[in-house]
Amino acid sequence: PLPTMFRYLDALLLQCRHLHDKPPQPDLICPICSYAWDKPPIRSTFLPLTPCGHWVHYRCLIWRASANHSDRARCLTCGVVLFEWEGISMLTLATRTGLLPIENPALQRNYFDNDANMIVTNTREAYEADCAVIENTIYTCFNEEYVRTDVLAELHRRERPRAMWLKYHTDEGLVLWEMLVSIKLKRFIEENCGWVMGTDGWKQFEEG
Repeated sequence: PLPTMFRYLDALLLQCRHLHDKPPQPDLICPICSYAWDKPPIRSTFLPLTPCGHWVHYRCLIWRASANHSDRARCLTCGVVLFEWEGISMLTLATRTGLLPIENPALQRNYFDNDANMIVTNTREAYEADCAVIENTIYTCFNEEYVRTDVLAELHRRERPRAMWLKYHTDEGLVLWEMLVSIKLKRFIEENCGWVMGTDGWKQFEEG
């Protein structure tokens, strides 16, 4: 099986750290940005990919993976598939690398999101709709006589996430989704339920 994005980019590529910025030929050019390995517009580590061994800038690899095309998980030089692409992992890596805003292509078909009460025409709006539904679900669960108090379970019932940049299919992706919901939940409680913050339950929540 292919490695997850985080395993590939944060573990497998770091196993050859002793080779970083030491290309076999001094005149190598990054095939993604077309700049000399030591003269990119923004400083980035130059490293060999695994398993194929072709060299690229780390930042360029992240940028290519965030693009809207079917080859985004492949080596540009030889076409070998490098990792298992996943929306929420890609968004996290792009944000961490400072590559936002990432591409927000139009959807093949527009739709009206009933839960978010908005028309969705591109991937950015789909992301915004999911975030709006998360916040609305938290508000509903905490402010009404609601049978379901499990925010994650209610979001699952509402078939979230729908946005390409929040979808997941790995355990790592699930953790990232739950972290996003937890961050929004924490913010809501701090702003609206201050009395909770001194309780044992709150301490357990912050400790994970």
